[in-house]
Amino acid sequence: MTASIKDVAKRAGVSISTVSRIINNSAGVKESKAIAVKEAMEYYNYEPNQFGRGLVKQASDMIGVYFENVNSLFDISYNRELLRGIENQISKHGYSLLLINDHRYDSEKPKFLRFVNQKKIDGLILGFVPEDSKKLDVIKKLLDEDFPIGYVGDRFHENGFQVYAQYESYMYRMLRKIYEKGHRRVGIYYGDFHQTLLLKAIDRAKNELPQLQVYMSLIPSIADIETYKKRLQESCIDFMVHKKCTILWSESNDDCNMLLAICNELGRPVPEELSLVCSEHSPNEGEKMIPSMTAYYVPAYEMGKELAAMLINSLKGMGMEKTSAEFKPRYIERGSLKDIN
Repeated sequence: MTASIKDVAKRAGVSISTVSRIINNSAGVKESKAIAVKEAMEYYNYEPNQFGRGLVKQASDMIGVYFENVNSLFDISYNRELLRGIENQISKHGYSLLLINDHRYDSEKPKFLRFVNQKKIDGLILGFVPEDSKKLDVIKKLLDEDFPIGYVGDRFHENGFQVYAQYESYMYRMLRKIYEKGHRRVGIYYGDFHQTLLLKAIDRAKNELPQLQVYMSLIPSIADIETYKKRLQESCIDFMVHKKCTILWSESNDDCNMLLAICNELGRPVPEELSLVCSEHSPNEGEKMIPSMTAYYVPAYEMGKELAAMLINSLKGMGMEKTSAEFKPRYIERGSLKDIN
């Protein structure tokens, strides 16, 4: 009886899709798996069907880039800069970018899975790792099958490509900087996709800086500018009047212009009456504001370039020596942080 690709996969202990990828050299696969598949093929004297191989080898020349629950994708500088870096690399190698996003709380399977199953994308990049366990399980299964995936965040699987900026670490360092300037009550605006890591940074800071009080407010959606401003204003009043915060910190520079305007309207100008700091993702973004904004610069553009480069090297069979890269955010002190020691 003639052996099938299913027999080869079973003997090698891998998925059928992994056998196909090894046969067609369509993506980087761990050497141990490649050796196991080749041994199984020799054991069965397996000869791939040439017509089937031709179908498998067809490539879409598309790289999917997935963001979860982004209603205002291009209003967020991190997204814009990361996409610019990704596009810089994929366009050099003849690939196009397919942008995919869906709602974080959608119970259905993530949209990118349809594009993977229909072979409409050759690889996938995640703007950040979803916290939803069901979506994460889907990603892990694809990584088990050696589908080329790159992502921003802490490593959670032996396969795939990763870049990270140690979010928890630089948020903690910013809290220390704030504390050293004499601030003891801090109001933080955050995106809920970072909530878990932010809470860890806050807990660490509170353990080491016992007088520190931190209050949090979820950044509102920008879908309606008037509602967005109203919610920011309400939280500003709560932070300043009720919580007695002396400094506000936004996870992103995108909200700072609105916060500056609100602070002026409320008679609490920055930095005379209230300090304001942020994270920025475009070089010197905070320098252009009045006053210029103290920030941690997170190099999203460089992160996107590196992530795309690793993924494309894998797709083109150019070697997989590097599967991870760390980027260190840089603290830039400017005019918006007042020393109250």
